[in-house]
Amino acid sequence: MKRLIISLAAAITAIAGMSASTVAPDSIIQIDNARRVTVTDIDGTVAISVECPDTTLTFTHAAARSHSVRSGSGLFSNLINRQSRHSGKGSEWIFGSVSLGITGAPGAQIDIEPAKSFEISMLSFPGIRYYDGDEAFSIGLGYTWRNYRSTTGRRFVKTGENSIGIDRFPEGVRPRMSRLHTFSLQLPMIYEHTFPCHVYNTRFMIGAGIIPAYNAYGSIKTTWTDADGHRGKDFHRGVGLRKFSVDFMAMMRVSSGLGVFFRYSPCDVLQGSSPRFKSWTAGAALLL
Repeated sequence: MKRLIISLAAAITAIAGMSASTVAPDSIIQIDNARRVTVTDIDGTVAISVECPDTTLTFTHAAARSHSVRSGSGLFSNLINRQSRHSGKGSEWIFGSVSLGITGAPGAQIDIEPAKSFEISMLSFPGIRYYDGDEAFSIGLGYTWRNYRSTTGRRFVKTGENSIGIDRFPEGVRPRMSRLHTFSLQLPMIYEHTFPCHVYNTRFMIGAGIIPAYNAYGSIKTTWTDADGHRGKDFHRGVGLRKFSVDFMAMMRVSSGLGVFFRYSPCDVLQGSSPRFKSWTAGAALLL
């Protein structure tokens, strides 16, 4: 667009200095004694205004917006494409937002400590984003690992073939930790809106969406130290994990390639006779 504006301005300026006797046979227009040439660009339409002593001439040129499908050659080139796109319509491949956050478990009968519980997630790896100007919608395949951890004297215990319970540590041992680990495959569907204002030289963006998930794996692990100083460990699979769930997620980009997010699951993490509780995660994400 800049090249077009410069070329048109140069052409008009050159024409303005020409005399009638030097006009070539294929000339389209000739302007003598132009006082001022003004070039403006509004929403892709270039307007050239030429002020003459007795009149003002205006010429316009509408530049077509591009509709394209792009794919980045890597995570960082894909990020640059997203940051530099301010208008247009099309789609692009995306390769994830890597997020790390602390996890809580409201309603749990065991004291899950967010400062010691965490989530690691790949939001869309891979995925595709459809954009139209400042709005975008993405869908992809993602993965999530969660650890619900407690060190306060209660532990997860195996109670059945596919169920767990919560109990105290035996007398005479020093509790170290007890944790529930889950792994999920997810299908995030995220809407994004980018604003014209800037934060740390980056256009401000907010997003929100739903994340259906298939919860593929769960296990519990408990460790302790007995009276003789020996360490003990208890590990089990088959925890009564809910197979399908839906999370809600909100995010905000705060600088180039870095954002913050909050994620909440209204579905119980476990089912059957296992303890019931929800989950939430808050943290930072790379390449939002």
